[in-house]
Amino acid sequence: MDHAGYYLVFRNTQNDSSSANEICSWQSDNSYEDTSISQGQIYYYWVKASVDNWGENTSDFSESDSGSTKISSEPELSAST
Repeated sequence: MDHAGYYLVFRNTQNDSSSANEICSWQSDNSYEDTSISQGQIYYYWVKASVDNWGENTSDFSESDSGSTKISSEPELSAST
């Protein structure tokens, strides 16, 4: 989309944008850190673009991208007195 300055991020656990959930409001940053995910789960993401923060002239969904967190392999720590 020409002159896009705002972005809306969507997420799903399936590669299906039609049932994806909006996970932020319109933002001008072109990056997003998803902090509300479950460890080990694969998530699919899409972006829509707009010329303003009201969603005027909104683009279609982008192509999907996927990501997941690493499962921590660090040992649990314990202490005794």
